[in-house]
Amino acid sequence: RTGSPLLGQRLRLPALGATVYENRFSVTDLPLLGDHRIFGEVVVSGACYLSMLLAAVAKARKSAACVVRDVGFVQPLVIAAGQAVTVQAVLTPEGDRTALRLVSFADGDDDDGGGDDPVVSTHVEAMVHAGELPPAAASAQPRHAGWERCAEEIGAERFYRTQAERHIGLGPSYRWIDAIRLGKGEAVCAIRVPASLGGLESRPLHPGLLDAAFGLLLAAAPLADGDTWLPFGIEAVRVHADPDPDHCWAHLVLRPAGGVDRVAADVQVFDRNDRLVLEFIGFEGRRARSRDVLRHLTAGTEGRLYAKDWRPLAPAAAASAPPSRWLLLADSQGVAEHLARPLQADGARCVLAFAGTAFAAT
Repeated sequence: RTGSPLLGQRLRLPALGATVYENRFSVTDLPLLGDHRIFGEVVVSGACYLSMLLAAVAKARKSAACVVRDVGFVQPLVIAAGQAVTVQAVLTPEGDRTALRLVSFADGDDDDGGGDDPVVSTHVEAMVHAGELPPAAASAQPRHAGWERCAEEIGAERFYRTQAERHIGLGPSYRWIDAIRLGKGEAVCAIRVPASLGGLESRPLHPGLLDAAFGLLLAAAPLADGDTWLPFGIEAVRVHADPDPDHCWAHLVLRPAGGVDRVAADVQVFDRNDRLVLEFIGFEGRRARSRDVLRHLTAGTEGRLYAKDWRPLAPAAAASAPPSRWLLLADSQGVAEHLARPLQADGARCVLAFAGTAFAAT
């Protein structure tokens, strides 16, 4: 075991050329997961993914300080009621870089060698450059300066109530925000460790702490009509030190508007002594409309109840339909020509298009 309930165990796979950590995600094993629900479904938070990858990088480097670049949130992971999912953090060396991926596949897939391979879904991709460390943190930023500029205060209960109205249910282990203040293009929040941590320790980098920084974006750039921002990507995550989560605070600065469907910001997290410990550079959110989120989650959960099954189908009776027409994208191996012959014998019209250096019609 790695000592991290979130990261799980390291697999011994010397022939693979990659470092793999594996864990089993279920609400029973990790109560934290049940504290993040969207439209009532358990959806693993982007902060949870990021916490797992940062833990894997810290293990590999034997240091909390690191820079993770080009973080992309590919697709959500929905855990159906009573189900479990195997989640793996995969670190693959690529020259002077290491590619990071967080993937999953459902428990119960046939793994005895006699069935189909499990369907693997990728949820996060990122990159670490060899030897890169975060730049030296600037002098401590006084907390009172940000709080004085941001005059509009939002209580924690009001913030979480607003999220609930958008069908984002955050349980106790995700309620790290103590208070929020808004200013012109910026926001600050006080962070405190909640009584319940969902089966994890507060250090290192609990998902709830990371999610509090994400939550500032929802408060600083509110949307109407029940829509919300979902994390899309981060240019760089800089971890200067493993922060003591007691009495941390975060400061967000919005970047110039990128349109009605996207928003970007830079977020800094400071410790109780106002020292910079964590940064999200170029954190981007994309607009998520409630109806689209609900449709996606419903499809994601109902899909697990179905299996592929090939059944014979009697050929349709011949009809006086017009000849079919086919466009075949052809290579130089003769496959398209071979396919065209029986189609043409049945009266079909076939057009073959070959790759070339310029367009030509013959």
